[in-house]
Amino acid sequence: MQIVCKNLKDNGSINKVGLANPGNKYAKFTKTPKEVNDMIDEGTKCFFTDEKGDVAEVEQLGDDFIRTKPDGKTHNNLSHLRDCSFS
Repeated sequence: MQIVCKNLKDNGSINKVGLANPGNKYAKFTKTPKEVNDMIDEGTKCFFTDEKGDVAEVEQLGDDFIRTKPDGKTHNNLSHLRDCSFS
């Protein structure tokens, strides 16, 4: 699943992310980092693509956090995702 946007908590950590089928830029549904971790545990690959087209795989970081896999690229961070408004 492609992570296409984020919604932050007051402390700056990720509250929810918007997910879409690969190649789609609009979120089909939202998940918390914990729910994304559950998806990863079940074998779903999650990633995001930056504005240059670089793809970064998302991995678990504890129970309630996610991050991009370190690969030496500086701009493939989830904080660079566009903001989404979720109801």
